[in-house]
Amino acid sequence: MRRMLKGAEYDIVVSFFDNGDGNCIAKTIVDEGETAVNTFRLTVAANNPITQQPFDKNEDLLMAYALGCQGHLWSDYWEDPTPEEGE
Repeated sequence: MRRMLKGAEYDIVVSFFDNGDGNCIAKTIVDEGETAVNTFRLTVAANNPITQQPFDKNEDLLMAYALGCQGHLWSDYWEDPTPEEGE
């Protein structure tokens, strides 16, 4: 799915963390064979912030939220820290 954010169109991908929180990433749109760049990121709790209904790890519900929420909620992309070896 695609969405306009901050003046450009991006591919949106969604996933869930083990605890049920949602993770949404806006990637640059590229031609085949090129590598997309993760540009913006949105994380949300396990419940939809607007309706307070649980996402229940339903990617369609999370995608609907990601496509319809206000653009200022998206942050510049960041990588999650990797766990230290042995943790």
